[in-house]
Amino acid sequence: MRIRREQRLLPLPSRGTSRADVPPKRSSKRCRQREALASVYVHLGADVNAKGWQGWTPLDRAIEKDETKIAGLLRKHGGKTGAELKVEGAK
Repeated sequence: MRIRREQRLLPLPSRGTSRADVPPKRSSKRCRQREALASVYVHLGADVNAKGWQGWTPLDRAIEKDETKIAGLLRKHGGKTGAELKVEGAK
């Protein structure tokens, strides 16, 4: 069985819990890279309300992944969730 790198860095779980109960650590470097990339895309004029094939907007994805800085950046530049766009389109 292959163990992901993030799982190897976790502390050992206490008795009675499995490794699945311990959430993986997020790499702060990777989070900073995503934040920087999102900032570049926004400042280059990317559509912050573009929907993916599942109907999700970038803001939906940032909220799901609990990336508050990216969600704030998207909100600041007019980003909306898919549900907000649906309500807006129904008016």
